[in-house]
Amino acid sequence: MLRAATTPSPRARSGPAPAARCAAAYRFAAACHGPALVLVAAGAVFALVFVNWFRSGTFFATGDLGLFLRRGVEAEWPSLWTHENSGAGGVAYTVVRAAELAMLGAARALGGGEPLAERLLFSSMFAFAAAGGAALLRRFCANGLLVLTGAVLCAANLFSLTSLPNYLHVVTVGLIGLLTARAVDAARGAPVHAIGMACTTLPLSYVALNPPLVAVVTVWALLLPFVAAALTGTGRAGLARTLHTLTTVAPLALALNLWWVLPQALAIVRARSTGTIGAQTDVSAWSWTHRNNSLANVMTLRSAWTWPDPSSHGLAATVLGRPSVAWLTWLLPAGLAAAGLLARRHRHVVHAAVAGCVPLWVIGQGLHPPGGTINRVLYEHLPGFWLLREPMTKVGAIPVLAMVLCWALALEATGERRTRRPAHRGQRRRPRAELRRAGRSAGVALLASGPLIFAWPMLTGQVTRDQQPGRHEAVALPSGWRELADHVNDAPPAGKLLVLPLVDFYQVPTTWGFYGTDTLVRGLVERPVVQRNPQGYLTDLAAYDELLQATEQALLDGRYEAVAPLLRTLGVGLVLVRHDIDHTSPIRTIDIADDRAIDEALTRADALTRSCATRSARSTTSRARSRRCSSSTASCASIAGTTGAPWPRPWPP
Repeated sequence: MLRAATTPSPRARSGPAPAARCAAAYRFAAACHGPALVLVAAGAVFALVFVNWFRSGTFFATGDLGLFLRRGVEAEWPSLWTHENSGAGGVAYTVVRAAELAMLGAARALGGGEPLAERLLFSSMFAFAAAGGAALLRRFCANGLLVLTGAVLCAANLFSLTSLPNYLHVVTVGLIGLLTARAVDAARGAPVHAIGMACTTLPLSYVALNPPLVAVVTVWALLLPFVAAALTGTGRAGLARTLHTLTTVAPLALALNLWWVLPQALAIVRARSTGTIGAQTDVSAWSWTHRNNSLANVMTLRSAWTWPDPSSHGLAATVLGRPSVAWLTWLLPAGLAAAGLLARRHRHVVHAAVAGCVPLWVIGQGLHPPGGTINRVLYEHLPGFWLLREPMTKVGAIPVLAMVLCWALALEATGERRTRRPAHRGQRRRPRAELRRAGRSAGVALLASGPLIFAWPMLTGQVTRDQQPGRHEAVALPSGWRELADHVNDAPPAGKLLVLPLVDFYQVPTTWGFYGTDTLVRGLVERPVVQRNPQGYLTDLAAYDELLQATEQALLDGRYEAVAPLLRTLGVGLVLVRHDIDHTSPIRTIDIADDRAIDEALTRADALTRSCATRSARSTTSRARSRRCSSSTASCASIAGTTGAPWPRPWPP
């Protein structure tokens, strides 16, 4: 039988109604189980960060997060001797940046550059945190939607928000979540693939950029047999099974991570022997960062010393730091109490979570009372405890996972109780019963939605769009810098590049809106770069730093006859003078020499090139001299040559 073709109605063309789409999403989330649930959680967070955080052609860079430029790292990776931390060169663990170079390779394969690589890196890190949270949650929570929501909350929460632009804490959340999930499987007697669990530790190589976080994850791994046995309630049998699994995995994990463990150990031992550890190890000198570490702030994940300062966290701090909103931060720790009352079949999980959170809350207070008295004794007498000089930023990942887990279990138990309650159709309910029912529903809705309010700046990308006087978080690199870098990289390899003026602090304000870690020149230039590196984890020898300051002072004083021997001692072939440092920055007072005076001194130092000239430099300068550069480069920097005058003064012409 032939049927007449019918034209679909406008309603059919427009697709399902919003309510139907939400119901379909709920059914999809509830139907996801096992690894699929972890992948869905990671994919959702990856997409949110990838789409919302970044703008085309710009970097997310501010504070401790420098511009994602890695040409200098690429030129020396994976050598054990690099110039990343010192212009003199030294043993370094630059090899741990393998993840960044992998993202650069992926971005170039896709036809992009460094901005795309940074976008891929950040999206992957937050997706990894969501995957770790989902893996742990699904071991105890059967509701797929709650697992997905909790996974998002593990990646986007007040701890992650206040830690930005430092991002390694997010990787730590995912790493601890995945390791704990595998340990829970072992405690329950489920099969655990030793190679798979060993591979789970590979992200620790990137966390190694912050050595104290490596120590925290290592201590947590040693405690996993006790943690897994407590979470599963399996007692000594679970402890023995987990210990046997970890004993099998540990040699494989060590073998897989030797490629970065040995360089880092050698670099730290070398730095200790030479006195080039620039990190401040006196915890008392960091006590000002503990000013917000009250017990209430530590429990509610708002202990960062910059919170709620709008100059550091922008609109998020302005909105979420209000007293009318700040009380909602208690809803996540309230999940611990709610789970203890409602999730009776998971009470061993709640007991383990509370037993783990309480000592970490005390440690997280640092030198702030009341826990400061205990911590001061630990800082003075427990070896290595000084690594927790900013304690909550190091141990905060564990309370986040514990509180999100109990929060999800409390909501799941609430839903189960409502499902089991018999319906009384046709019966007239009393007003008080109706009020109690409405109150319970409102409480559950508040508990479910309150913690997500503090995730909105991260889910919407607001954290990367703030602009303060003298500081932008979405930064576009001026084209002149890339042109200058290409010019330097194409020059003959006749010595290192000295960057002047010498900076007074590791974060430098610029005239083009960037204020943060001064890694710009090292990120653009392939040859070794000599520049001052104050406050770095690993820094220059004191004598080398004195040579740098003496060179700059000789130029400023007009003692040109002393400049050439100093540059020859430093191994310098080119001198770059930056013109983009903002000396009138509203962010902080600048104690940096005048770049115009240094530029003028280099212009007058005619004897400089004659005394440092080499035959190889004279014979290979035609290519560098023939390059033409736009006038936009002059606002970035100028270059003077110390090898047979291959560079005009000032550069560009």
